[in-house]
Parts: sequence; C-alpha cells; structure tokens
Amino acid sequence: MIFLAGVAKLVDAPDLGSDAARRGGSSPSTRTTTDLLNRVQRMKATEIKNEGLDRHFKVIVPSQIITTKIGEELLKLSKTIKMAGFREGKVPLPIVQKKYHQAVKSDVISSEVRKSVEDLVKEHGLNLAESPNVDELKSEDGKDLEFLLKCELMPEITIPDFKKVKLTRPVVEVNDKDIEKQLKLVAEANKTFSTSKAKAAEGDEVTIDFVGSIEGKEFPGGAAQGHAIVLGSKTFIPGFEDQLVGKKAGDEVIVKVSFPESYHAKDLAGKASEFKVNVHEVKKPEVSKIDDELAKKSGCKDLEELKKRIADGISAGYNEQVHTILKMSLFDKLEDALKFDIPHSMGEREYQMLKSQSEKFVDDTSMEGKSKEDLDKYYRRVATRRIKIGLMLAEYVKKHDIKIDQKDMQQAIFNEARNYPGQESAVIDYYVKNQRALETLSGPILEEKAVKAIFANEVSMSDKKYSVAEIEKFIEAESERDVL
Repeated sequence: MIFLAGVAKLVDAPDLGSDAARRGGSSPSTRTTTDLLNRVQRMKATEIKNEGLDRHFKVIVPSQIITTKIGEELLKLSKTIKMAGFREGKVPLPIVQKKYHQAVKSDVISSEVRKSVEDLVKEHGLNLAESPNVDELKSEDGKDLEFLLKCELMPEITIPDFKKVKLTRPVVEVNDKDIEKQLKLVAEANKTFSTSKAKAAEGDEVTIDFVGSIEGKEFPGGAAQGHAIVLGSKTFIPGFEDQLVGKKAGDEVIVKVSFPESYHAKDLAGKASEFKVNVHEVKKPEVSKIDDELAKKSGCKDLEELKKRIADGISAGYNEQVHTILKMSLFDKLEDALKFDIPHSMGEREYQMLKSQSEKFVDDTSMEGKSKEDLDKYYRRVATRRIKIGLMLAEYVKKHDIKIDQKDMQQAIFNEARNYPGQESAVIDYYVKNQRALETLSGPILEEKAVKAIFANEVSMSDKKYSVAEIEKFIEAESERDVL
C-alpha cells in the first residue's frame, strides 16, 4: 500500500490529480458539478461511526470503474511508450499490460481513493480537523475497491460572552525614590576619571603595561601596553585586579595568579602564571552631577525630560510581564466556559509535545510529591486548555477579520532577533529569506492581536495601582503559580 502514502494529506490540496490524470485525465479540481454527482452515484459511502467529532465511512468503488480506468491508462501508455523491438506507439497492448499493469493499477487506485475521499468530504460538508485516514484498503483484481475512511471534524466553536469576564490590570506608580535610584545609575554610568598621584583603590581606573609568563616562558596573548582597567570590575583573571590595589603611577609589580580550570584557552586553564606589570597612571572616578548636563548626555533637553523618560521606562519594563499575567488570567476564566470537545489527534499531539518539553526543561524538584498519574492528568488538562483557547481565538480572528500587516511581521522578526544578542542580523536575514520560518510567526501574531482586541473592546477591565516594590512581588508570585 505504498502508493497510498500521502493520500490523506492531498485531500485538502488544490491539485489532487494522479499520474494518470496528468497524462491526459481530468483532475478533481477541474471536474464539473455533474461529474461530481455522477461519481457520488457510482461510489457508495456508508457512515458506520458518528460519535462526537469522529466520523467513519465504508467506501466502495465498483470494480468496473477501476477496470475501465486501468484499460484507458494502459491504452494511452501503449501509444506513447518506447520499447526495444517496436516502433514508438506500436507496442502491442498485451505486452504493455503484462509489463505495466500493476504500476498503472496502483496509480488508478490511488487516484480513485483521492477522488472518492474528496467527493465524500464535499457531499457531506465535512469540516475536517485533520487530514482523514484511509484504512483497511482492499483492491483485488476484478473486485470492488473498498476502504475505511476515518475523519475527525472541527467542533462547533462558540465565542464566549467576554462582557461577563472581569479582570484587574496592575498599574505601576513610579515615585520620586524610584526615579532618583535610576538617576544615580545614569550618573554612575556617565562618571569621568581624573589623574591622581594617590594610591589606586577599588573603583579607580589604572593604565598598565603587562607581560604574562608560565614557568618563565611568555605565552601568546599574555601581553599588552597602555591597557586601562577599572579595579573591582572583575574583567581580568580572578586575583589580578586585587594585587594592583595600593599601587601608584610608576610602580612595578609582579602579579601572581592561576588561570581558572574553566578558562576558555585549554592550554592555559588551571595553570599558575606571573605578570610583570608597570603602572603608568591612576585615575580617580568622579560621578557626574544629576543636572541638565547629565540629561543632555543622555539625549534629553533637560533634567525634567530625563526624569519623565526614566519614569516611562520603569513602567514599560513591567508592561510585558503584566500583559502576560493578564492573558493567563483571561485564559483561566475561559477554561470552564469553553464547552466544546476537541479533536483527539490535536489533543494527543499537544499532550505529547507538552510532556516532552516538561521532561526536558523542568527540574525534578518541581515534580516532587506528584505521581506519574497526577502529572499525566495535568499535562492532558493543560493540552486540552491550550487547544480549546487556540481554536476559540482562531474563531475570534475569523469573526472579526483580524489581519497581519507588514508592521506586525517586522516587529515579530525584531522580537525574535532580540533573543539572540550579537546575532540579530543573522536572525533577521534568516526570516527574510525563509518563507516557511516566516509563516511560523503568523499564529502567535494573530493570537496576540486577538487578545489585545479582547482586552480593548470586550472584557470589563479595572485598574489597580502598585508601587514598584509591590509589582515585583506580584509578578514573582504569579510566575511561581504554574510552571507550564
């Protein structure tokens, strides 16, 4: 039954023509309504199961249709085939039949199964959830073609009454202390250094020359001149910066350190070394004043504008997390309201994926006290919830004609690129040049647009004010509520 591979997947495709059809027959996509009615009359389909979303049909295609089709295809083949000892198109039909009967039969059966499946789906108006499965195929010579068609239907999806859903949206109130804290960080980031004759202390910037050696031999990459380093920044090998504290310009010092066992250069990892260091200059830090000049360094016209930008930035920093929490709250409230069944195949696929991801990424401590049966029930509940919400949102998108525009897609690509620091250009280029990868972003974009539309136009939303400290505790508590 290798010739049936992919039959089910082709049912929904626009071009269902077999090899025989491509050689001159008509494909189902070009058949007229009369052709369809004639085929339905010749094909007998009996529904033998109608339970929930499952539909099973016993399909019978009369043997004379198969025999006639095989004869037609062999005759066409005899007029075009080349065979040693015969002129093109002059190969006797019995010889063609003997050599190509089985291949043509397989082609015809495959075509008839495809056509029968398509006709049955159209006749019964089936809204398929998945490609149907063809099973129990019987195709003996001289006998009717028989097979069992197993279908899973999409459920009737009812959009819930969102007006009955009440949500509380956390709103961050940024106070003066929060702004002052961030201003100090801005001032620290813009600090300057001035030359000093004093001894170097932690936080000072020192300019040095150094030459490193292991067992008296210099090693590649172990020397530099005029290198500036801030003591305490931990940018050098552990212990290196500590041995420069208390030194001043003009000092020479031997720094003795061992490379970490995990050092990236394997030939140096774990080895003891010495560095001859000349201290050229010591600079003391001077933190910038919090004033209009600092604001200008940060791209603002004055301090007030900088303060507003900081306040807006603090709020924005929590918006994405708050939005995710709100979305989960909405889904929690909808979980019991979505009463429709889901296709078994969809639920099983989501369950297996969820289980696999959880076993791979969730540490054992999070599973303590839960039996295998409890975990299995949990995964299935979450899988069912995800499928139901996904189907409901898809219906909402369809009903409200929500579309994806170029700006949406660009933003989604940039968001993906941000997950790979240093490789942003490569990620963007990958999506721009890979249509299939680009299509994987469509689902999440539509879901997000649907949720935002529901928040904006449907649910009853009230605000609750939180301080920065309170919102951080709230987010932490919500993040621990459910690992999946």
